Amino acid sequence: MKKKVINLIIFVLLVMMFGCLFAYLWPKAKNEAFETEGMDLEEIFTKKGHYYVYFYRGECRYCTNIEVEIDAFANNVELYRVNTELLNNTQEYDWEQHGAEFDVEIGRVGENGNIEYYNNLNEKDVMEIFPPDNYYIIIATEGYAAIHNGKEEGKVYAISTHPFLNEDDLQVNNFVLPGVPMLVEFDNGKVMNYYFDDKEILVFLNSDTKPIGKYWNLD
Repeated sequence: MKKKVINLIIFVLLVMMFGCLFAYLWPKAKNEAFETEGMDLEEIFTKKGHYYVYFYRGECRYCTNIEVEIDAFANNVELYRVNTELLNNTQEYDWEQHGAEFDVEIGRVGENGNIEYYNNLNEKDVMEIFPPDNYYIIIATEGYAAIHNGKEEGKVYAISTHPFLNEDDLQVNNFVLPGVPMLVEFDNGKVMNYYFDDKEILVFLNSDTKPIGKYWNLD
């Protein structure tokens, strides 16, 4: 009788142990099932149903900053992770042309060293017109102006960080990847939405995590 009780206790303990192990490994296994680093563009665009593709690369601190949020998101949706270091045939985004079109000169540094915004704007106005999700605000230094066409030292700019991709840029034969991290929503192989950089993804995922980059770069 005593032996049966001991065996029963051992059995219960084993069940509990394996149950805990399963509960721990299942989310991880589920995520790894979609860790398709070698996926090519054709495979991405031929999948059925509603799904997300998360483009990242190793040693990307912006990607690292949203790892927890992406893991949690992957538990609730069909999500595929693609390491862009192993991805071929993507097109580059012309950030220089983007800056020429969408960056806005909004002020300058006055003789007293204070920032003077144009059109009587203040910092609150700037944040409303150029929201932190899609811009950051800088004073162009000599070095910055030297490598960015159209920028002048001592001027204040709202720098556009959201890439504007049209329908042609989001096709399998001409897929433009502005950089990483980037989260793309698909429905039956068609791009529905995309979120670029850690700050846009954090906003989309309703996270309180702070993005890496500063909005005000006025030092």
